[in-house]
Amino acid sequence: MKVDRMQAFSDGVYAILITILVLDFNVPEYHVGNLLAALVKQWPTMFAYVVSFLYK
Repeated sequence: MKVDRMQAFSDGVYAILITILVLDFNVPEYHVGNLLAALVKQWPTMFAYVVSFLYK
């Protein structure tokens, strides 16, 4: 298998994985003025997204 073809395949795999991670994002239940605190509680999901994005 050529290197270019392997790189294209791995790019496709990363694109699919990142899309799946983004689909896991949701707006948490929060009270007015406390959205930031509610988002901070979802740090594992956001951290996984950032790491997977920066890994490539």
